[in-house]
Order: sequence, then structure tokens, then C-alpha cells
Amino acid sequence: MAWKRRILWLFTAGLVALGGQIAFVPAIAATPEILTLEDAVALALQNNRNVQNAAAEAEKTDAALAALRTRRYPNLNLRYTGAQQLNALDFEFKRGSLGNLSSGEAIPTTDTIIPTPRQWENQGQAVMAQPLAQLYRLSLEIDQVGLAKTAAEEQYRQSRTAVVNDVRKTYFGILESQSALRAVREAMGFYTELERLMTDHLRQQTILRADLLEVRSKLARARYDATRTENALTAQKEQLNHLLGRDLATPFSVSAAVNPAPPEMDLAAAVARARERRPEIREAKLKARQAEYGIRIKRSEYIPDVDLIVSYTRLPEMEIMPKDYAYAGIRVSWEPFDWGRRSQELSERKKTLAQANTAAREAESLVIMDVSQRWRALRESHQYLALTRLNAEAARERLRVVMDRYRQQIALAKDLLQTQAQAAEADHQVHQALLACLAAHADFQKALGGE
Repeated sequence: MAWKRRILWLFTAGLVALGGQIAFVPAIAATPEILTLEDAVALALQNNRNVQNAAAEAEKTDAALAALRTRRYPNLNLRYTGAQQLNALDFEFKRGSLGNLSSGEAIPTTDTIIPTPRQWENQGQAVMAQPLAQLYRLSLEIDQVGLAKTAAEEQYRQSRTAVVNDVRKTYFGILESQSALRAVREAMGFYTELERLMTDHLRQQTILRADLLEVRSKLARARYDATRTENALTAQKEQLNHLLGRDLATPFSVSAAVNPAPPEMDLAAAVARARERRPEIREAKLKARQAEYGIRIKRSEYIPDVDLIVSYTRLPEMEIMPKDYAYAGIRVSWEPFDWGRRSQELSERKKTLAQANTAAREAESLVIMDVSQRWRALRESHQYLALTRLNAEAARERLRVVMDRYRQQIALAKDLLQTQAQAAEADHQVHQALLACLAAHADFQKALGGE
């Protein structure tokens, strides 16, 4: 019959389309930008807000380190006091209180009172101090903050690695959704045309009404799947724009997926590289070193503070007082009795060091476990990809056989529909396996500590 030949033509076109989906181009509306995976990663590293915050945190430690270094230099302290006397300040000298002259005359010869007028008085002092003994403690604190700076840089690297992994997985998710959307739209076109043909032949009473209802059901299901996939695709594009640090509504299209190369690194080499490169291990070891410096800094507090000082003081205007005075010397400050405070603080720092060492061992163990799991998942993904490709090839061959049998009128249209759906699902599983394999590669690269 003519309508059967048209159905065969439709299946043939669908088979050709299914066979060409492995290297697919997303069938979506034209957009002003084709965003490659490399460009997406570069934009994320430049504009992602989490990466920018991590970079700012590292810059903050630079400022803290520069500020701490200034404490090694002399510090100048200026103090000014302006005040008004509230009561009289009079100096009284009794007769002869200052001694006698050679002639025997008393100094002063009579009782004398020197009044001080109630007026606004100014007093100033300038003290310059150069720390001496404290330089040892300052050098320890500078080294400790330097370790904090290195730890912040490791956190920055970790943030970059996490963002790159998120971008890759979101990008692959968009590719998967676009592949599913293309398959669903092709199925919609096929079922729409098939519904039109079967409606005509139902009027001619050459097919059963159940056959038409089954096609309409499949068409409705395909429309629902298309709407759901379009919504998921929109959400994934918004997520990728968010990771790239740009407006969520920025339109773009993604490039085609490529076949990943099988892993060449064995598990032992992967673990060794992760131990060397993973930011979590480096950061945990840096925190342990910071705790060691904390102990040394606390012990240095037993050393007295010694400063070389130069001081100049300008006194209020008084007739019998000098106008100013200056001195230079050594200033020592020490607290010999602290009732065990420093000892308890030192014990606390030692426990902090023990915790940091335990955390470092825990971080290394978690990294090794993560690398092992990612390495095994990567191998499984390649094996599953090979399996789905074989399944798709077998499904297309079954579809060819059923089409031949249908052409010879020894197979029903229902069997042909079912076989076509199985072939379409097999090809879609190939795309899913391919993108899952790419995502496994991204996770493995993150586990190794690389971008």
C-alpha cells in the first residue's frame, strides 16, 4: 500500500538520523554565540564570583603580612594634652626652706607663695621606641602569616579547580539535554506524520482505532518530554551563565561533544600525583606548620620585652618648672608571675598542633580514597560507553530487520514502532554514556588537583 511505503520512508529517514547522532550538532534555535568548553572555562576563571572572592582572600593576607612587617621598625607615639585648671596650683616656700647663703641669710628670707594662674595649658610628648627583644617573636609571627598566605593561595587553587569541574559538568549536561531534545523533536515529527497517515486510513477502515490511539499516546508523551527537556536545558544554561559570572539570560550555544581518550595513568601514579598537587593536602600541612609556629610564638612570650627609646616632653608653662626635657635609654617590660596563664596557653597550642597533624593525615586519606573512586568510575564509564555503542549498533540492525519484514508484510506496524523506539533509546543512551564519560574525566582531573 502507498501509506505503508510512506511509513517505511519515514522509518528510513529516522534510521539515518539516529545513525548520525553520535557526532551531533545541537538542534536548537540559532544563537549569537557558540561557546566552546575551553572558552567557558576561561570565562569562569576570570569572572566567577567564588574565584574572585578566593583571590581577594589571598590578597588580604598580603596586606596583613605587609602590615606585620612594619612592626619591626621604630614606632613614634605622639601625645598632646590641652587642659584648663579647675583649682589653684600654688607653690609655698617657707623661710630658709631652700638653704642659706654664705652670709647666713636664709633662702627665701620670708615665707613665699608662687601662684599659678588658672589658664589653658598645653602639654605634649613624643616617644620613639625601637623593639629589640621582640624582633624574634615578630619574625615568628611573620613566618606564620606567610604560611597563612600560602594556605589562602591553596584555597584559591581549590576554588579554581572546583569551578572548572562545575563548568565542565554543566556544559556536558547541556549537551546531554540538547541531544535528548533533538531526539524527542525527531520523534515528534515522526509521530505527527504517522498520526496524519493513520487518521486518513482509519477513515478508510484499513487500520484499527487502537493503532491510532497508540500513536497519539506516543506523540503526547513526546511533547511532554520535549517541554520537560526544554525547561531543564534553560535551567542548565542559567546555571552555566551563573558560573561564568554573567547575566543569566545571556544566550549561547555549545559545541559538539568529542570522544574522550581512554585513561593511560594507573592508580598508583594517579595517587602519587594527587598527593603532590591536591590543595587540600597542602593546606592541611600548612595549618600544621602554622600550629608549630603558634607554639614557638607562645614560648617567646617568656622573653622580656626590650625597647630602645627616645623621649621628648613639653611641659605646661610654669615659672619654676623647666619648659621641656628629653631622654634616651632602654625600656624593659616583663611579667614574671602569670599564675600559670602562659603554661596553659602553651598546652592549648600543643593540642592544636596535634589536631592539625591528625587533620593532615585525614585529608591525605580522603584524597587517596577520592582518587581511587574517580579512577575506577572513569574506567567503568569507558566500558559502559563501549557497551552502549554495541547496543545501539544491535538496535539499528534489529530495526533494519523489522523494516524488511514489514516491507514483506510479515511484521506489524506495532512491532516496527516498538523497534524504532528501542533504537532511538539505544542511541540516546550512547549520548548519555559519552557525556557521562566526559564528566568522569572532569571529576578525575579534579581529583588529581589539576584544572
